[in-house]
Amino acid sequence: MRCNKRYGGKSLSQNPAGQNSARRRGQEHCALKTPQTKSVPDGFRGRRGAVLAMVLGALLVVSMLGLALVQTVLIEHRQIQQCGRRQQCFWLAEAGARKAIHRLAKSPDYRGEEWVVPADVLGTSEPAKVTISVTGNATGSQIVNVEAGFAGGAVCRREISVHANQ
Repeated sequence: MRCNKRYGGKSLSQNPAGQNSARRRGQEHCALKTPQTKSVPDGFRGRRGAVLAMVLGALLVVSMLGLALVQTVLIEHRQIQQCGRRQQCFWLAEAGARKAIHRLAKSPDYRGEEWVVPADVLGTSEPAKVTISVTGNATGSQIVNVEAGFAGGAVCRREISVHANQ
């Protein structure tokens, strides 16, 4: 690199005697330039990073609020699914009880059955199972126990006492 500035009519790469000793060593003597800085108004001196810190802080707060909102929506979604499964279990158990009463009216020897309701019929990801058992008691009436449930854990039970004349 060669300095193009001249000092006192002589190149800065030469010493005052006119010898190019520095050039022989591969060095150039140039005047040091001070870096030019943009002028900052007096009210903002020393606060250049404050705006960045405030923006990052605001971004952090907005991100945390967004994550909290997503978490709340996921929890609500799970609760709605569980509520729907409980309702389906209830109605499956109710259907099983009505089926048992209808079968007992036709045949007093009916002792129960088990059936699986496919997931696509229920609109869920897993099938439901309904189990009906009929037992007699000493008073001549029969007790119908119905259990309906999903593999995921939602279970509903119904117990009905059916008298012989029904």
